Amino acid sequence: CHMKGDPRGFICPLCMKVYVTPTDLSEHYQNEHTGTEGRQENIKNIEASLLEHV
Repeated sequence: CHMKGDPRGFICPLCMKVYVTPTDLSEHYQNEHTGTEGRQENIKNIEASLLEHV
């Protein structure tokens, strides 16, 4: 996977796709992975994982 900028990026914990910005990841997650039980908990987990990248 060749990406410009930070090669680590932000990885979706559910499908492992890599995004350049936390906003891209958040939008992807809301569009692709919402509508299930425990959604809010999953979003909290993503926010926690984003903090680890800072």
